[in-house]
Amino acid sequence: MDEGEWTATTAPPRKFTLTWRTPGSASTVVRALAVKKCPAPSNSTGVPCVTPTTHLPASIVRVVAKVPASQKTASWTWVATEDIGAAIASDGTNDFYAIVVTFTTGSSVKTIVVITAETCSGCTY
Repeated sequence: MDEGEWTATTAPPRKFTLTWRTPGSASTVVRALAVKKCPAPSNSTGVPCVTPTTHLPASIVRVVAKVPASQKTASWTWVATEDIGAAIASDGTNDFYAIVVTFTTGSSVKTIVVITAETCSGCTY
């Protein structure tokens, strides 16, 4: 996925790599967040689990990468990729329903949803 300022790629066995062109200020911190639960209404179908304005409680988020923006890249690997239902990835213990990246400079935060699952009411996996 290429959004002009940043690029996200995957490679077997599910290595995620995020790169960005604009480093921001020297104090900018980039965090990649894995979302462990779909916060969208469970009785809906086709609704993204996460949008840029979704409130993500700390209890459903795992920080999978945290680097200074000047590094211009972050990567991590998950193991399970097959037969994980509606999730987009799994680490063998937790299923993940979205990857969200934040660029934080002081109190300013830019949020990007890299990938998100969608709801599917009544679906079984």
